[in-house]
Amino acid sequence: VCKGRTQNHDPTSPLDQVCKGRTQSHDPTSPLDQVCKGRTHSHDPTSPLDQVCKGRTQNHDPTSPLDQVCKGRTQNHDPTSPLDQVCKGRTQTYDPTSPSDQ
Repeated sequence: VCKGRTQNHDPTSPLDQVCKGRTQSHDPTSPLDQVCKGRTHSHDPTSPLDQVCKGRTQNHDPTSPLDQVCKGRTQNHDPTSPLDQVCKGRTQTYDPTSPSDQ
C-alpha cells in the first residue's frame, strides 16, 4: 500500500510491492510487505521475498536469517511481521553476500 500514491505490483513476485520513487507504507493485508519511509523502493529480481531500496549498504542480520540490517542507519523491525524490515527515512540496499538479504 502506498498511501495517496500510485503503486504497481511486481508481477515477478506476488509477495513484493514496488513503489517507484514514492513513500511506501506497510500493507496490513500482507505481512510480507516492506516499509521504507519517504524513499524509492524497488524490487530485487534476485530474491522473490526481498525488497530493495537503492542507495545504501545493507548487511544481513545474523540473528535472523530473513532480517536485514542497515549499518550506520536507524532500522527497526516490524513486530507485526517477522519477515518485514523498516528503515525509517533511509535508503536500503541489497547485500549480494547473503541470499537472505534484501
